[in-house]
Amino acid sequence: MDLILLGPVALSSGAASVDLGPPKQRALLATLALQAGQTVGVPVLVDRIWEERPPAEARKVLHSYITRVRRTVALAGAGIARGPGGYRLDVDPEAVDAHRFEGLVRRAAVASGPGRAELLSAALGLWRGDPLGGVPGAWAEKVREGFRQRRLEAATDWADIRLAAGEPRAVIVLLEALLQEYPLAEPVAARLMRALGDSGRKAEALDLFARVRRRIADELGVEPGPDLHAGHRSLLSADLPAEPVVGRGGPAQLPPDVRGFVDRTAELAALDEIFAGTGREPHALTIAAVSGTAGVGKTALTIRWANRVAGRFPDGQLYVDLRGYDPERPMSPETALSGFLHALGVAGGDIPLSTADRAAQFRTLVAGRRMLLLLDNASSAEQVRQLLPGVASVFVLVTSRDSLPGLVARHGATRIELELLDLPDSLALLRALVNGRVDEDPAAAEALVTLCARLPLAVRIAAELVLAQPRKPLRDLVAELTGQGERLARLEAGQDSRTAVTAVFSWSYSRLPAPAALVFRGLGSHFGPVVDERVAAALAGVDVPVAREALEVLARAHLVRPTEPGRYVMHDLLRAYSAGLTSQELTAAARERLVAYYVARVGEGTEVADDHAERLSLVAASAHAAEHGPYQAAIDLADGLWRHLDASGHQADATVLHAHARAAARNAGDPGAESRTLISLGVVAWRRNDYVAATALFGEALRLARQAGDELTEARALTNLGLCTAAQGRYTAAAGHLEPALRTFVAAGHDRGAAGTYINLALIYLRQGRLDEAADGFERAVELSERLDDQVAVACTLTNLGMLATMRGRLPEAFELLDRGLELSLATGYRRNEAHTLTNLGTARLREGALPASVELHERALALFQEIEDAEGEANALVNLGEALVATGDLTRAREVLMLAVGTAAGHDAGWEEAAGLVELGKLYRIAGDLDAAHARWRRALTLYVEFGTPQADEVRALLNAGACASVT
Repeated sequence: MDLILLGPVALSSGAASVDLGPPKQRALLATLALQAGQTVGVPVLVDRIWEERPPAEARKVLHSYITRVRRTVALAGAGIARGPGGYRLDVDPEAVDAHRFEGLVRRAAVASGPGRAELLSAALGLWRGDPLGGVPGAWAEKVREGFRQRRLEAATDWADIRLAAGEPRAVIVLLEALLQEYPLAEPVAARLMRALGDSGRKAEALDLFARVRRRIADELGVEPGPDLHAGHRSLLSADLPAEPVVGRGGPAQLPPDVRGFVDRTAELAALDEIFAGTGREPHALTIAAVSGTAGVGKTALTIRWANRVAGRFPDGQLYVDLRGYDPERPMSPETALSGFLHALGVAGGDIPLSTADRAAQFRTLVAGRRMLLLLDNASSAEQVRQLLPGVASVFVLVTSRDSLPGLVARHGATRIELELLDLPDSLALLRALVNGRVDEDPAAAEALVTLCARLPLAVRIAAELVLAQPRKPLRDLVAELTGQGERLARLEAGQDSRTAVTAVFSWSYSRLPAPAALVFRGLGSHFGPVVDERVAAALAGVDVPVAREALEVLARAHLVRPTEPGRYVMHDLLRAYSAGLTSQELTAAARERLVAYYVARVGEGTEVADDHAERLSLVAASAHAAEHGPYQAAIDLADGLWRHLDASGHQADATVLHAHARAAARNAGDPGAESRTLISLGVVAWRRNDYVAATALFGEALRLARQAGDELTEARALTNLGLCTAAQGRYTAAAGHLEPALRTFVAAGHDRGAAGTYINLALIYLRQGRLDEAADGFERAVELSERLDDQVAVACTLTNLGMLATMRGRLPEAFELLDRGLELSLATGYRRNEAHTLTNLGTARLREGALPASVELHERALALFQEIEDAEGEANALVNLGEALVATGDLTRAREVLMLAVGTAAGHDAGWEEAAGLVELGKLYRIAGDLDAAHARWRRALTLYVEFGTPQADEVRALLNAGACASVT
């Protein structure tokens, strides 16, 4: 008999579960079980069952409950007896998990050494969920809270023992699972921080501190206790091993310092003073906001200071040009956050879709890191508010033409107003740029910087024109600029700094060679922030060599600024000036050429989408095409990129691109194209384990495809519906979608569709135990994929054939297939199949008896699944890792891993992985001698496998029947 109180209240006898009836009967049984062998008075029972609202004839109703519960427990060999003034559950307290738990904890309190840790581990292994599950009322909640506290105390005592023994990795999985259940449990968080730090994962430990601290502040309105803060201080000061975190060591995104920077001594000192005060309020964010008119040198000042102090930020420097004054394309906080997360090593699949979730993830990642964040060219406080970190360890610099009063008032920013250069500094800048020519004619030099309104940007452009005409006297150049300014002043309302800088632009532009002028005009129509020679060529309608030479000319004239070899950016004033030189018709033509260029690039290959800046431009191009046309271009961009974005995990960008394509298809009145975009959107939802949304999208795609009479798209929709259904364990229904899809693809001679469907249908057959049919499907898929030279599909199919060979015990064949699958996965960059291949190789190594190699392969697969945010794959790798750990004899870690596997699978509706995890967990408990716990897991697994209709149900029945329990049918 096993009476479960440490989880949903349940009673089992051997292999059979006993129906306990409604909640009040469960409350009665729980009350008696907690005092097993002792009489519980009738008043107490009435109070526990009904609390303050007992019925008029409570004792009579209680007696009927006693009668029912007595019959129930009799099925498990127990009884309820009448005692003095009450009732008694006649059962050995050891049959009640709560009593076993208390006994193990008491024994651990007087034990020492490894034996104490083993007793606590056994006690913790009894838990199956929140205590007294299904029992309502205040009494139950009070008991529940007491057990929760004792569980946390046992867990922290056990963790302390393992940490003191130098085994930090052994405690991480269990502590992470506990912290998910009890997110405000500071003792658990403190031990987990230490375990992560001792394992060389310092950044994750610091991130954990920031999350817990923020959660406690949000929910309780207080700071964490001294233990958590002490752990944080220890992490910051400890010399811990280097941690294997992508991007750790710090992003270094600062642009290069500018040549000829002069003075600004007071402003640089002001920034030094602001930074020096960061420690005065330990938890307050420090923000310096540099404001001033366009072209006054805000970016140059902040970049000079940032490069000078970069060494004080060992965890990295982040930079973004927010393009706040671009009339059409200011950068959204969502896009900026995506760039930051990418720079911090977050895989595309791990970047959330919503701005709020991205902001939260960003704050988590930078928590505890000493970093510099430079937000350049912001339009308002609102544009930067969601980009702000939540901790004092990150120093924030913001530049804007606006004075940002909201940032000052709400976030305590310190403002530095950047004025125009004074006359001596303007002359010093000009002198630094043109050498001795200033001293040849000081009056002309003074007139020149005055005509430039003492704006550094204008002075730099004017200086380049001076250098380009060394034989012309300086006064003659001043006369030319004066005439240009007077002409502009007549066109505009007076002579101000904007007119002055425009005059300098015009003066410089008028002297450009024709090809460079053509390219300069084209740049004003660009969608993105960064340009290279191919983009410039498309915008201007010239050959790439012409564009390359033109960009070099524009860089020498300071009309564009190089950021890295072959790439350039343009100041927003110059971009606006460039755009103003071109008519709407020519701008539209330039953008149409650029969209066509991107479509062609995507058609050639997918490397264009590997770069974050390029993806920004692709997304903007698709948005333009969806709104203005050609609509087919937006559809082609999404069609051409979907497989790459899916394989590389850039799901947030994929969602936006496919949404643009859907809008374009609607604008074009093309239901077939819209159906294809809905399929792509459904795949993204499916990858994020949102099966409800995915099913709805695939269903709508199927409807539109049938409306359009598009049989191939209909087959694709059916295929994806089948995959989504299979992911939920409904294999018969899944095959019912996939089989007609396969017939359509074969009949149409659509080899690519047929190959993919053969793979997917074979996987269904594999789980249904139809191994010969599965093998036939995989082999046909390989044949078709090789004919198509589809190396991604070949890699997937080789991995599946290797898995099948392992199941059949053909290990040499399995290793050959899996090695080839891994090689192709690495060559194609298909990380999801790389992870699947690694864990299948781990299983094959286990069957071979190579246990350390098996564990290492499963751990690599697990890390990769976690990186690409594949929860189903993560659960699968955890199950396989747990099985390998059992084989090595590390039962403690195996139990922790398998518990996490079951929790992960259940939390993401991955029923197959949940069942597999339960089976392995049951085997572990059998090894440990706890047949009751083993049988409980196997019964749950059996329920799932019966629901799936797979032969694994028979295997679980055999496990149950092999134990000392009743026959299971």
